[in-house]
Amino acid sequence: YYTDGDSLKPLQQNRPVDFTPFHIYKDKLYAVQIAGVDIYDTKTLKLLHTIPINTYRLQHTACNQNGYYITANNTLYHIAPDNSISSAHLPVAPNNNLALIATHNDSIHVITGTTQNYKAIVFNNNLNVVRSYPYHISGTIRALSVIDGKPWLCTTQGLAPYSIPNQPYGSDNVSYFRKKTISSAFRDRNGNYWVATTDGVLLVPETDNKLYTIPGETITRIATWKNKIVAGTRKGNILIFDTRTKAIQELTNSQTDHEIYYLRVQNDMAVYTGKKFGIISLTNKFSGLESPRATKSVRDIDG
Repeated sequence: YYTDGDSLKPLQQNRPVDFTPFHIYKDKLYAVQIAGVDIYDTKTLKLLHTIPINTYRLQHTACNQNGYYITANNTLYHIAPDNSISSAHLPVAPNNNLALIATHNDSIHVITGTTQNYKAIVFNNNLNVVRSYPYHISGTIRALSVIDGKPWLCTTQGLAPYSIPNQPYGSDNVSYFRKKTISSAFRDRNGNYWVATTDGVLLVPETDNKLYTIPGETITRIATWKNKIVAGTRKGNILIFDTRTKAIQELTNSQTDHEIYYLRVQNDMAVYTGKKFGIISLTNKFSGLESPRATKSVRDIDG
């Protein structure tokens, strides 16, 4: 649909494929129909071209400055800005159903496979395979969303950034809303984040806050110290997390699986309770002091 004054009018289309997103780049609108991809002029809404593609088994679509991409029948198609088309067959089993496209300036990544057996196939802009590697992620991948120009994977165990090996962005173990099954996510023009789950829609308002995840740990208590975060974990560990460098310093390494339920930072020291009561220096001035007794509360005496 498009707006005409105060009215909402349907775009005159051929036979569209159900629930397929359209893409707009510059002055072109790309829409999938049964017989291929239709390209419209966004100013006049006139049909410019139809690119014949068999979309019987449509898998995913994406768009960036290099053109429009579509996977169907385990084939990756690229429609260039001049409407020329190229294709490459995906080296996967014939019964593969997942073929999500993550576009980058100099490469195209296609995520394929099934739960606990995913693979990423990397193509250059000429659709030649550069490499492929196993892709490890918790849960089952449901969809791919683009947020702030970066691809994120919607899974049955949260929302995770698509990560490239040996690059700083993302991590196989980083995900948000891990207890939720995510089907889609986007950021609106006001900066708010909307996340669709099987339990409803989550709204994360635009704020100056940032979200951090510490891989392999569940955080139970936090306290600030200088430009860092001191965190207590469910495993009973005390960590220092540098919000600038993302570096993690492990102050204790407990395997008790007894969570930290009290944490306070004062005078460059962390006071904590869990299975034990402990005091530890954040500047390594002294080794940690621990008392093997359960502690319910801690109070200052004489300041």
